[in-house]
Amino acid sequence: MKIVVIGKQGQLGRYLQQTLGDTAVYLSRDALDMADTGLVFERLMAFSPDIIVNASAYTDTSRAEKEPGLAYAVNAASVAEIARVAAHRNATLIHVSTDYVFDGEKVGGYQENDTPNPLNVYGASKRLGELLIQKITEKHIIIRTSWVFSEFGQNFVKTIVNLAKKRDELEIVSDQFGCPTYAGHLAVMIAQLVHTLKNHQDDPELASKFGLYHYADSPACSWFDFGNAIVALSREAMPDITAARILPVAASHWPSNLVRPKNGELCCQHIAAVWGVKRHDWQSGLVSVVNQLASTELTSTELTSTESADAEIKNA
Repeated sequence: MKIVVIGKQGQLGRYLQQTLGDTAVYLSRDALDMADTGLVFERLMAFSPDIIVNASAYTDTSRAEKEPGLAYAVNAASVAEIARVAAHRNATLIHVSTDYVFDGEKVGGYQENDTPNPLNVYGASKRLGELLIQKITEKHIIIRTSWVFSEFGQNFVKTIVNLAKKRDELEIVSDQFGCPTYAGHLAVMIAQLVHTLKNHQDDPELASKFGLYHYADSPACSWFDFGNAIVALSREAMPDITAARILPVAASHWPSNLVRPKNGELCCQHIAAVWGVKRHDWQSGLVSVVNQLASTELTSTELTSTESADAEIKNA
């Protein structure tokens, strides 16, 4: 059975390489550029996939407002082409989506059957990708997740660590809530799904398990709570942390052209009941990431300046 993972160099893709190992083929942007929609079908078909894991997306939420065409190309149009490959090959598509498909007005966690109402281009493009998959191929597993972090690429944890080394005081948004999710935990969960698909492909009940699911680490918290935990662990692991105070501020404190959901908490009972997936706590993942960052230097290409780090706090 041929497993193809799209998004080799992303946070999730790097961990999928560890969890799936040499059982899968991993495609970088050079092999499959999601921005070039016209070539996606042909290039992906050449790998003859039986299971496709799409771990690639346009995730720069603020930039998407300025270049919506690219966001929709990557998150919707090319996703439709991937779904076409899955339908043509009778393959199963595992696709990662986001809590940003919701408007954040609900009190409590979002269920899979809650009505999406994205507030920005990123959320709308990801929602369209979901709808196109559902229309094109029945053999799909769409997984909405939130606040993904790791020691790779650019993300909120690395931003806070970088700022905590430069400043005595940090201001972090306290009125937006979600579920931080360690990319390593997300990869383990997807690897479990792949293992089930490979070993139970003749199970007549498998068809009833395809559909839409939520998976994120627990518990839900605010960006402020998450930032506090990051700095506390960093103080223990890194001698050059200078931040002594973490101050809560409202999202309105950081003016932005991007409207974000106030609440992105996801309820994950459905995927646990259907697939037997275990939900992890984000604190254990955070310990792993902070310890890894403590043993390596943040590169200038990942976090170039205090100004860019400020932008990430606003745009997380």
